[in-house]
Amino acid sequence: MDRARFLIRRSLALLLLAAVGLATALGIEWLKEAFFSSLAGTGVSWARVAGGLVLFFGGLAFLGGLIFYRDAKRNYLQPRFLKWYRKKMRSRNARGADASTRRAGARSFPTKTPRP
Repeated sequence: MDRARFLIRRSLALLLLAAVGLATALGIEWLKEAFFSSLAGTGVSWARVAGGLVLFFGGLAFLGGLIFYRDAKRNYLQPRFLKWYRKKMRSRNARGADASTRRAGARSFPTKTPRP
């Protein structure tokens, strides 16, 4: 059962990466077509340029964020980026744990006494 679940998860992850890669390639294709149509003198489809930019930079940002997240988990980042990432994760985990452990309507009390 665990092996089948593992294979399904890996297959879905591969399909997601393939879909993002295809969207990025489609964005490059639309930008290329807009560029060459402007050189041919037939005019530029600005909707195609805008769509191409969104697809290209969206796919690039997704893949870059995925690689950054993977490298941060494996401690492959430079110390300045690793320090920023760990600080961000600590604050995110503190907010998530605080919100999930509280009951609805319960009052929260500070654990430390505030300094004057």
